[in-house]
Amino acid sequence: LHDRLKLFIEKSHTAGYPKSELRMFKDVFEGLFNNKDPEPSEYFCSELIADTYIHMGLLPRKYVPNSYMPRDFSDQNTLPLLGRAMLHNGPFFEVMKP
Repeated sequence: LHDRLKLFIEKSHTAGYPKSELRMFKDVFEGLFNNKDPEPSEYFCSELIADTYIHMGLLPRKYVPNSYMPRDFSDQNTLPLLGRAMLHNGPFFEVMKP
């Protein structure tokens, strides 16, 4: 798990934040309604978390990272986490071994 996280950090650490709100809204729209992932050179907050979880094997690849919203990572929503992973009070995760 930690090796996957390290590889993702190495891949994404130079990515920036969307240059404009319009770009961010366009990326969110493409993710939510077309399941289309934009170039990974820019991330908004929840997109970065989702892509990190996907690369770590905690979220399925069924949905693109830019289809997730901040509320998806709150304790008021249920993410389709894989295995026995679960969120605790926000975007902290714990993987329980069987």
